[in-house]
Amino acid sequence: MKTNASYGAITGKILSKSGLLLEAGTYLDKEYAIHPNGRHQLPYRPKYHFIREIETLSNSFTFLRRLVFDHVGGLNEKYQSLSYALADLSHKTKKSGHHSIYHPLIELVKLSEYNVDHDSAKDIEKLSEHHPKLELIEERTTEETYTRRFLPEKKLLFIDIFLPEYDKDSGSLRAYHLLKMLKQLGYHIIFVPRKGEIFEPYYTEFLKMGIEILYGYPDRKGMEAELKKLLYEIDIAWICRPQLNKEFEWIFKINPKIKWVYDTIDLHYIRLGREAILYESKKLKKKADKFHSLELSIAKKADITITVTEEEAQILHEQGAKRTEVVSNVHEALQSHEVPAFNSRKGLLFIGSYDHPPNIDAVVWLIEEIMPLVWQKEKIPVTLLGSKPTEKVKSLASGLVKVPGFIQDVSPYFLNHKLFVAPLRYGAGMKGKIGQSLSYQLPIITSQVGAEGIGLQDGENVLIAETKEQFAEKILKTYNDESLWNHLTTNSSRVLGPYRPEIIRRELKALLSNI
Repeated sequence: MKTNASYGAITGKILSKSGLLLEAGTYLDKEYAIHPNGRHQLPYRPKYHFIREIETLSNSFTFLRRLVFDHVGGLNEKYQSLSYALADLSHKTKKSGHHSIYHPLIELVKLSEYNVDHDSAKDIEKLSEHHPKLELIEERTTEETYTRRFLPEKKLLFIDIFLPEYDKDSGSLRAYHLLKMLKQLGYHIIFVPRKGEIFEPYYTEFLKMGIEILYGYPDRKGMEAELKKLLYEIDIAWICRPQLNKEFEWIFKINPKIKWVYDTIDLHYIRLGREAILYESKKLKKKADKFHSLELSIAKKADITITVTEEEAQILHEQGAKRTEVVSNVHEALQSHEVPAFNSRKGLLFIGSYDHPPNIDAVVWLIEEIMPLVWQKEKIPVTLLGSKPTEKVKSLASGLVKVPGFIQDVSPYFLNHKLFVAPLRYGAGMKGKIGQSLSYQLPIITSQVGAEGIGLQDGENVLIAETKEQFAEKILKTYNDESLWNHLTTNSSRVLGPYRPEIIRRELKALLSNI
């Protein structure tokens, strides 16, 4: 209640002593009779586990905001039953500009399943007289449709491999921002994690945002069965990555009216093709070619293909994509007074999720080939931040190299290190780590691959190197040149103007309104 001022009343999930549902909220039917939702069902099915607006309040448990309660005149004591007095109160609460909410994280066990509060013909008549314009839709007769009818009118299905672990990789951070923006734009979001798995604290945080999550309950087939039931209320399906678009293409056959948004994340075939050239691998080249064919075929079918950079959007457009749009990473710059000075910093920093091969290659090259050239002249320490470090990455640790693994709050690292070094030799799209470093105004030394897609200029807001000798030279120079360091710091945050949340949200709104 404290975190959402629009909530006027909240009820929760009521369980029996046996653990089955007595109610997951209640609802009115077309005859103004009140029913429990989900009685005697298993309580953790996804359909009972998302926040939604309701029109009736539980007589077993309701939490009321006192100021709203007093403002609307409290309970009408002319009703014979508490249930109908609460239904009347819920409607008055809505008229006051507040909402009555079913919140699944509130769970209570009721010691008796018997309810002394019975329907009254007089109460039904009184409620229908007081509130004749209640949104009772006669053709909707199932329990599920009654309970879902107060959801936002616009509904968007969002599919990715897993719920965004936004503090672990840049792709997840971008998805997290997109989901928040889509909620702000008035969409009810149904999120499908492809594997069906959910992890904390991410699951609870997205649930509190009001996102409906179709997790694998009791298994992945159960998840797909629940999804099929909801497809006819979906307006837009936003599906990330080419593999998932191919896997879930069946949803457009069931409901061809759904608008198809294909989010590339990056062009996989470009990333794989660069890796194939670097390692002279025919196997990787063959894989890149397969992805090229797959990505292009999806881009020709989807209503909109999303890339994170203008360059990749242009590539797909030239290859015959139906329609391409850019939705970039989202970044916010820190204020200049928050940036510690040159002399108070020490060491080099890298960050990346190590289940992404380009990051492993970058840090191995950095520690095994670039830094030995640096260390011949100066013993500069290096920190390799990031989730899921492999055994190879862990083996790079030494007296001069720290591998802390996943750190939830990385701010102290960006504010205390002197340089960010990202020697990426292959990859595609916009690199989140580069934008993250720019947001902290930490000077960056990276490759052309690392700098692409974000509008950087060598010598102005970034330093570009390609060979190990160039990296070593620029590390040593910038590490000891306060004037150059200040120049890069001053210019870095200016790059992020187009990537501010309010800019991306406005672009996203325009994009989806024209689909």
